[in-house]
Amino acid sequence: MSYIGTRSFSNCTGMTEVTIGAACKTIGSYAFCGNTALTTVTGCVGVTGIGDFAFYGNSKLTSVAGCTKVANVGKSIFRNCTALTKVGATAGQITFAAAKVAGEYAFSGCKAAKYISLGSNLTSVGQYAFQNTSSLTSRYLRSSKLSTVGANALKGIKWNAVIYVPSAKVTTYKNGVLKAKGQGTSVTIKKI
Repeated sequence: MSYIGTRSFSNCTGMTEVTIGAACKTIGSYAFCGNTALTTVTGCVGVTGIGDFAFYGNSKLTSVAGCTKVANVGKSIFRNCTALTKVGATAGQITFAAAKVAGEYAFSGCKAAKYISLGSNLTSVGQYAFQNTSSLTSRYLRSSKLSTVGANALKGIKWNAVIYVPSAKVTTYKNGVLKAKGQGTSVTIKKI
């Protein structure tokens, strides 16, 4: 199966684990949203696209393996996944190395997440993308191409969080796209 369709497994409240086959390229919008018992998603090695709200509201979801090829991190895909601490290969890290876009509310309410890294091709971060990620101490925005960050994208992040960016972009981002995005005054922007 190369595609998991829209709402294919939404609101399957007894589902606790999912394995995505290597042939799967796309996870559709709302595909697994509302699965309140879902804790682990494995596989995802071939996935290049994840639709909006795909895992929305899965409050027990802690880990999603793979996803290294995903370019578009859709709107609200992990919104209110309050236990999520891992996406990718490394425990304790949410990593989207191929991400070009992080949609609005993408990680909003991911209160257990401590580390998020978005890749060198990132151009856009949607509004409220990191809202209420109160445990998140480090964000790595590895891109020198970031041109748009939506309103309140950083609202409710940890009061002393550090946002790491390419060294050549620290001043540009601090005074430009990352300025006044809802973060507190103790949040710092530093070079990677």
